[in-house]
Amino acid sequence: MSKPLTREELIERTGYRQPSKQAAWFRRELGIDPPKGRDGYPRITQDVVDAATLARRTDKLLSGATTTIKPTEGPAQGPNWKIPA
Repeated sequence: MSKPLTREELIERTGYRQPSKQAAWFRRELGIDPPKGRDGYPRITQDVVDAATLARRTDKLLSGATTTIKPTEGPAQGPNWKIPA
C-alpha cells in the first residue's frame, strides 16, 4: 500500500494550495471524495488516484465520449484502377 500524497504532490496534482480546493478538484476531476487528515488536507494515495483516473478514462471510452469516428461520405471507394482503352 502506498503512502498518502504529500502537500507538494497535492499542489502539483491539483494546481491548488488550499485543501478545500484540492478536495473539490478530486471530486470534480476524478469523482472521488477523499477523506481529510487532521490538518485538513486530502488524504489520498497515488494508487487511488491512478485507479480513479483509469476508471474515468475507461468510462469515457466505453461511452464514446472521447472517440469520434466519422463515416465516409458517399459510396464506398474501391481501388482506383484505370484500364487503358
